[in-house]
Amino acid sequence: MNLELFLLPFLLITSVGLMQMFLSLIIRPLYSYCVSVTVMLASTYYLNFLMLGNYAMMLRSSRVVTNGVYVFTGLVYILILAIVSIISGLLLFRRYDILNKEQD
Repeated sequence: MNLELFLLPFLLITSVGLMQMFLSLIIRPLYSYCVSVTVMLASTYYLNFLMLGNYAMMLRSSRVVTNGVYVFTGLVYILILAIVSIISGLLLFRRYDILNKEQD
């Protein structure tokens, strides 16, 4: 129960922040923020295992609701999102031209 209460929301926000930083390298930071907000907002209305925001809510857990989301599945999704965001952001940032981007 402590994993769902304390660890998953922290890991979820960290991985969504990493995803947002990666997306801001591809698209503008405002648009990457809008993507993150849209995913979190959609998670409040739809109970689906693909919506990442459901894993941060205790009332969406399979221990509370019969058709809820499982903690282990959420932990795997969150870790995969964080690892993919870190690796792809690192690879993209190595080829990124900072000086040319600031002139826009």
